[in-house]
Formats: sequence, C-alpha cells, structure tokens
Amino acid sequence: MPVKRQCALLLLAAGFSMIPLSLPAREDSGVLYEKGAAQALEGRLDDAIQTFTRSLEINPYYARAHYGIGKAYLMREGGLAKARRHLERAVELDKRMASAHYYLGLAHMFARKYEESLHSFQRAYDYDPGMVQALYNIASIYDYLGLEYMVKIYYSKYVTESAE
Repeated sequence: MPVKRQCALLLLAAGFSMIPLSLPAREDSGVLYEKGAAQALEGRLDDAIQTFTRSLEINPYYARAHYGIGKAYLMREGGLAKARRHLERAVELDKRMASAHYYLGLAHMFARKYEESLHSFQRAYDYDPGMVQALYNIASIYDYLGLEYMVKIYYSKYVTESAE
C-alpha cells in the first residue's frame, strides 16, 4: 500500500476514534409536552412552564405546547397576559383545537374581554359539540351583560345538551 494512502487511512481512523460512541438523545417536543402536562396536573406550574418552553424551543410551531403553557399561565397568578398570548398562538396554529379555544375564552373572560370570550367559547363548542361547558360560560357572560334573552337561549341549550 502506498505511503500516502496509509497516512490518509490512519488520519481517517484517528478522526473516527474521537467521535463518541453514544450521542445524547435529542429531546422530542411531543414527549416534553406530555411531561409538562403531567407536571401541571401535579400542581408544579413553574416546572411545567419550563418544560413547555423547552418544547417550544425545539418546535415553535407546536400548537399543543402553546396550549399547555397558556393553560399553565392561566392557572398561575399574574400570568393572564402570557396565557392569552400563548392560547391565541395555539388557535392560530391549530384552528380546530377546541380546548385551546375554550381556555382562550376563559382567559378573555378573566381579562374582561367579553366579546372575544363569547367568540372563543362559541368556536370551542362549534369544533367540539361535546364541550357543553362552553355554552354555560356563554350564558354566564350574557347574564353578566344583562342580555336575558341570550341567557335563556344558551342556558336552555346547555341544559338540553348536558342531558344527552
């Protein structure tokens, strides 16, 4: 074997010996979402927010991670503005995610943005007719606004749908 070729093979072999045999596993945004959701259920909101943030660092277009972090901020005192921002982003990314519309409706309601809240609850119900609690919230907002006729319509629909 020529000397130049032997040297090239030795350099190539030396280069391979520097590569670690086991590369660290890359985090998966879906796995991180599930971990963050479990942390939130345990009441560990700060940990959940950190985990959802890591998920979004991997994939900033992951609607479920925006939903998860928005919901966590909604449960955390002082997190209303961030909750609304993330939940709005979740419904931008996945327009048919009924649960994101529902929690966005709650966030708007807490911020006293009643018109936006009504629209979010209506979309939640439209995308998931089993989400009858959205009808109750719509009736409650109309009650607060003093629109008795609308209260009767939505409360009646809530009672009928709940019985099924």
